[in-house]
Amino acid sequence: MRIAIPAALMALAIAPMPAFAASAAEGEWLLGDDAGRVRIAPCPGEANKLCGTIIAIKARPAGQPAPKTKDGKPTRDPQSMVGQIIMVGFKPNGEGKWNGGKFQFPGSDKSINATLKMNKDGTLRVNGCVLLLCGGQDWRRPPKL
Repeated sequence: MRIAIPAALMALAIAPMPAFAASAAEGEWLLGDDAGRVRIAPCPGEANKLCGTIIAIKARPAGQPAPKTKDGKPTRDPQSMVGQIIMVGFKPNGEGKWNGGKFQFPGSDKSINATLKMNKDGTLRVNGCVLLLCGGQDWRRPPKL
């Protein structure tokens, strides 16, 4: 017994799949406190997930000593964080929403579960939770030059 497959359906089945649609979250974002910029793009080797890399960080004012950590050591130079991936594995979860990702603290092996959501005003809400404590920031696009 032969089953007839319409030509249009067959063409769809053998056509190359389109590239993953560009995400509204992709591009450059200013951190909520204007301390730096993050570029969000598809994760290396996982085009269906988003990752974020620090591309700029505000320098410590000249002559200002480095703040101390809890154990009294000076904190690291902020410029050393440029190039670090701080957001990994965000998967689309509906229109303008991404979940399943982690926010990794720069210079640390610590991370928290996080979500992304496009706000109606065009800002990006980045939320994360540690145990039952949750919080977030609204990031905005940098001004066009």
